[in-house]
Amino acid sequence: MSVIGTAALIGAGITAASGIASGVGTAIGAKKERERIDKELERIRRNRGLTAAERSRFEAAAAAERAGLERRMQAEQGEELAAQAAMQGGVSGRDIFLREQARQQARTTQAAEAGQRELQAEQARRAEQAARISQLEGLRTQAEQQRIAGITTAITGGLAGGAALAQRGVQRADLAEQRAYDLQLKLAELGKLDDEEVRAASGAPANPYAGKI
Repeated sequence: MSVIGTAALIGAGITAASGIASGVGTAIGAKKERERIDKELERIRRNRGLTAAERSRFEAAAAAERAGLERRMQAEQGEELAAQAAMQGGVSGRDIFLREQARQQARTTQAAEAGQRELQAEQARRAEQAARISQLEGLRTQAEQQRIAGITTAITGGLAGGAALAQRGVQRADLAEQRAYDLQLKLAELGKLDDEEVRAASGAPANPYAGKI
């Protein structure tokens, strides 16, 4: 073989190796990123809204407010009774009813306000999580596109060197099949990509070497 022919063969081999390595690296990195995104999406969807710790803090704050309200109402009631006793005035049933009604209304208002604060926090958190989910879904789509592009680059890179050899009289069909198989061996060694995905993307025929690795 001439020096020029040998150089062409070496160049074809380098082109194939470089294309495969570049594509595999891109595909592996994109797959890892997609898996990371999937885990974060699962975590957010599994824990929508406030956390248990945050809910407990709201409940503790509401309980403290209720306790404070009861103390204030008891103190006010004591002052009212003392004032009536000082004036030697009696307490009618209507007065007792109205005072109890006012206290109950104060309790209802306090509970409603505490519940509204927690609801607003819940809604804000869910809106924040929805925005993050939307962002992650977009990033996941990009990662998947990069993964597919990496596989395609690996396959076409491997076949690029083969094309140069094919121009020197090698049958393209046989060469394409061999290159696809060589690529599968490389990916199998890395253990990062699915062989079936690679074979489907390459459009290669059935592997005659299956089971002989």
